[in-house]
Amino acid sequence: MAPAGVRPSPAGPLGMAITSGMLALMLGLAVGIDYAMFVVSRFREERHRHDGEQAAGRAAGTAGSAVVFAGTTVVIALAALSVVGIPSLAKMGLAAAGAVVMAVLVALTLVPALLGFAPNRTLTRAQRRGGVPTSPVVPPHAPGCGWCCAARS
Repeated sequence: MAPAGVRPSPAGPLGMAITSGMLALMLGLAVGIDYAMFVVSRFREERHRHDGEQAAGRAAGTAGSAVVFAGTTVVIALAALSVVGIPSLAKMGLAAAGAVVMAVLVALTLVPALLGFAPNRTLTRAQRRGGVPTSPVVPPHAPGCGWCCAARS
């Protein structure tokens, strides 16, 4: 509660409007989920060939470059909003760029660490019970199969 005669400021601690923080939170959450899905998807592919820790390392190494490139592109675009010359837009862009940087760091450090710590949590329930093989089953070649033959070669 503010003292008598003092109106609370609608700006946050850094002099930003609350909408800048909300925008940063939404963008950070959106790209964070997207980048984590890149890493988890690659982890599930690597899990067919390697144990959990090695698959997590390979997933971070391969999908990590895509995450860094995508994150850098988004950060540059958001930071470029400060060139326009509108202070509120510049604050929104820089706050959102900071959130994207944090999302990239989490996707490259925390997600692979969690995947290496609990590798079976990414498997389906049927795979965890042992009912479905964890490696993809490639059906045998069928003559005249068309596009599937071209895709495998």
